[in-house]
Amino acid sequence: PPRGGIPPPGPSGVLSATSETRSTTTTARREEQPDGSFLRSLELEDAEFIDERWPYRSSKSLRMIYDQITSSPRYCLGMEQDGRLCAFILRYRNGALGMLHVEEAFRRRGYASLLLSEATRLLKEHDEPCFAFIRDGNQASEALFMKQGWELAEPNARRKSGRRRTKRLWVLRRNEQ
Repeated sequence: PPRGGIPPPGPSGVLSATSETRSTTTTARREEQPDGSFLRSLELEDAEFIDERWPYRSSKSLRMIYDQITSSPRYCLGMEQDGRLCAFILRYRNGALGMLHVEEAFRRRGYASLLLSEATRLLKEHDEPCFAFIRDGNQASEALFMKQGWELAEPNARRKSGRRRTKRLWVLRRNEQ
């Protein structure tokens, strides 16, 4: 049975985007890359795969992922290799980019860099704010964002103490916008 109150799939057994839930002004994209992988729009069928890999998964996260894909389809992107999703980035409903993930077997191929670069380009192209939250200590994400012209919004802000690492706001540098 579906988690988080997600409605059951349609007659075909697959959840699909309809004109009522998916923006009709945004067409799905699929662009082949030099290594044979594809940069593509995320689809509702990808939601469970994403949810299973998200470290902050909860009883409500699958519904949240469905909502993200349907409300911001232009900015929810994935990398596909050999017919399977291997990397993704989504845009939260508050506008922040997040949930950037690359499957272990596909790391060190530039997929995270390509996804972040393309999502950033699309945000700028549509005059949308470029911001993300990264947990303290996520060195891979911090390094990637810095390399692409992002910076901490408040680098001197005091870090909170406690068991959970603090999410810190990152923004695209002004001269990069």
